Amino acid sequence: MNSPVDPASLQLVQQELKSLHDVLDNMSVELVEEKTTVEDVKQRVQRLETGQKNLELTHSRFKDFQGIFKVHIVESCTIWW
Repeated sequence: MNSPVDPASLQLVQQELKSLHDVLDNMSVELVEEKTTVEDVKQRVQRLETGQKNLELTHSRFKDFQGIFKVHIVESCTIWW
């Protein structure tokens, strides 16, 4: 059963399809931009985590050095007195 196609209806459908296509293209571009942003944030978080670990290690070493330094001060004081 073939019925004639109304040219105005066909044009409206084509316009809507074009509009949907444009919306999908825009969404695709936005998704790529968001993915790039997420990857950037992930790299920043990794750098912060690495920095935090280095800071914790430095702090631990400083505390060790501080303990050794205090022992030497106490020993030095007892020798002089």
